[in-house]
Amino acid sequence: MRYDHHHPADEHPERDAKRIAQERYALLLAYNAMRATMALAVPRAETTHPLPARRLRFIHTLEQFRETVRDMMRAATIRLAERLEHLLDAIARVVVPLRPGRTYPRAGNRKMSKYPRKTPTRTVPSG
Repeated sequence: MRYDHHHPADEHPERDAKRIAQERYALLLAYNAMRATMALAVPRAETTHPLPARRLRFIHTLEQFRETVRDMMRAATIRLAERLEHLLDAIARVVVPLRPGRTYPRAGNRKMSKYPRKTPTRTVPSG
């Protein structure tokens, strides 16, 4: 018995392009939902001055969002608002520190190894 691997997208490349576009729109919607949730959490952050939403940590928000969605799927409807409040509080707890004088204030240079970097010695070819 012979089995050929045949994918339906191979016959219809326009369907594949539509799926890619649909996935991009879904990612864009998810990103905007995350940023909107971060904007809702800003007033809960314990700071002495107003805080822009971009000072909240995006990856932390994403992790909290995933955990909360799992909890909300199992929770009773009456408890969903309580879970949302808990999510906003958790997001507001992690604020990115100010890094004055940096071109990219959120970027940080980190050495990946405790050992010094091995730089090759350059020699001038004789000849």
